[in-house]
Amino acid sequence: QEVARVFVIKMAGLIFLYMSVREIEKSASVGDACPEFLVGAMFEQLLVTDAIIDMLTTVATTLVALKRKADRTEFKVSTEIINTLYKQGLTWIGTLYCPMLPLVSAVCTGLVFFVKAKCMLLTCKPPSQPVSSEGSSATYRA
Repeated sequence: QEVARVFVIKMAGLIFLYMSVREIEKSASVGDACPEFLVGAMFEQLLVTDAIIDMLTTVATTLVALKRKADRTEFKVSTEIINTLYKQGLTWIGTLYCPMLPLVSAVCTGLVFFVKAKCMLLTCKPPSQPVSSEGSSATYRA
């Protein structure tokens, strides 16, 4: 339930962002800077800021958990998948306006992955119930 709520909020944010971008393009006057440049810079700032905040919150929560000597928790894969989908959405939409955005996104994602992996090894335990495809009802056709 929480995962669905977060997913809907993040994807609604992407839709709102896309509509805002369209408004920026329409409202740009002739004497201003190129609207595509402004939109591309906005997407780049969003990705970099998101990566920095993600790394800082991960390190802060890890330090708090280590200081409190709290029990190890399970890694929340579903939340991380939603965050990854959000970043991919930003990258896909922003690539139209900033062709270098996939490179910036790859570097930011790599750094976030490195920080999360190190913090996860310090504070997380293996899942109590192993993941298997036994209960899956999906059918794959060749």
